[in-house]
Amino acid sequence: MIVNALYPNIWRIIARALVQVSGQYAGRVFFNTAPSETVYPYLIYQSDSSLGVSYGLLNMSAWKGIVTMRSVSNSLAEAADSLGELVNNFSYPILVTGLANIAIPYDVQFYPYKTYSFPVDRVNTAAVYTSAVGFETFITPR
Repeated sequence: MIVNALYPNIWRIIARALVQVSGQYAGRVFFNTAPSETVYPYLIYQSDSSLGVSYGLLNMSAWKGIVTMRSVSNSLAEAADSLGELVNNFSYPILVTGLANIAIPYDVQFYPYKTYSFPVDRVNTAAVYTSAVGFETFITPR
């Protein structure tokens, strides 16, 4: 059943879609938090919608929710530019295939929903900046 394949793998599917279009982060894409010694810039993605909801689409199960993407760097310009480049790289839909134990392909779509403001952080006395956008996100079986 499609729902059994989708729900345990929502974050794996989103991660694969992001890594496919986020070359500026050189694979530094993390769920919820990043390791402490990560090179800048990097991307953190996280749920912003109580883990989203299912919805039916032509008798198939799909998922939608708000996913926040935070671009983090030691320069505000680099954080914002990297996130802007990511948004410009989104092509709709992003086809996700080849994940272990998932037989069917999924389409992932990200639509900008809202922006966020974060205070400047300090890491070992150095300033760390975050640029963030929430995306209405849809995952549907192809």
